[in-house]
Amino acid sequence: MKRSPGKIPVTIVTGFLGAGKTTLLNRLIGSGRKLAFIVNELGSVGIDGDLVADASDSVLELPNGCLCCAVRGDLPRVVMELHKSGKPFEQLIVETTGIADPAPVAESFAFDPILNRMHTVDGIVTVVDAVNFLDELAKEPQAERQVAFADLLLLNKCDDAGEVISGAVEGTLRSLNPFAPVLRCQRSDIDPLLALDLGGSRFTSDGLHPSLEIPAGLRHGHPVRHAALCLDLPGQVDHARFRGWLGHVLFDLAGKVIRMKGIVAVQDQPERLIFQSVHRLFEDGRGAIWKEGEERRCRVVLIGENLDEAELKRGFIECLIQG
Repeated sequence: MKRSPGKIPVTIVTGFLGAGKTTLLNRLIGSGRKLAFIVNELGSVGIDGDLVADASDSVLELPNGCLCCAVRGDLPRVVMELHKSGKPFEQLIVETTGIADPAPVAESFAFDPILNRMHTVDGIVTVVDAVNFLDELAKEPQAERQVAFADLLLLNKCDDAGEVISGAVEGTLRSLNPFAPVLRCQRSDIDPLLALDLGGSRFTSDGLHPSLEIPAGLRHGHPVRHAALCLDLPGQVDHARFRGWLGHVLFDLAGKVIRMKGIVAVQDQPERLIFQSVHRLFEDGRGAIWKEGEERRCRVVLIGENLDEAELKRGFIECLIQG
């Protein structure tokens, strides 16, 4: 997701219960930026807001419920309260509850006219508990979705888990979401700017950021509901047919495909076309110019549930220029 001039960026922090989200919020306070926080309480008594140190005047709570459930009513209201308070802030941090799906939050900032006028989503940060994640993954579908939607994965509590378990969890994370860099940490101790500047690092002039390059193959040994489908084919696409295929994926398969990213060669266009989507949120742009004599290829990765690999690949191949 890209920053938009004149809009205040939003960072969405998610992760399963006890992963270390509140600890991360306290790390972000040390970024040197003026931050505002919206924390989501799962009960009628607010606690998380009091746990964010030295930021009490910039913390607002969404009480009594999961943020993804209350988002269309309470979130715009709370954001407006922040702006009406007159307290200046450069970036907004929204923390979801541990059982929340972050997608509706991101979509609200894109589709709600009030929120979209003032804000743009910079990225989704998912905090993962290395000790408990594999058990959570087997029991809780939301733990998997939180990983699949992430722009950055913080693999927390690695010292507690040990190298063997941390390695197994990291491999599973990369299988679930090949787009998001994985940072290992203890007590969410990272450079806060790594979590706050996601929008500026999505693409380089050559295409995807090196840490987000589409992998050649994906393997994991843990049963999961979502999987990554990789398409890597030589050639270039007909622009109209490719747009039709994208529309099919984004709308007809909206319930199955939750993330998509790619670099494609388009007929009669000298630059790479780079794109990504999160649910219904889609953006594209032009990358580096294809060099003379360089093989033109199309590479696309889709993350979703019960994807029909043969049908998706067949539809994409139909976009390619034959001959």
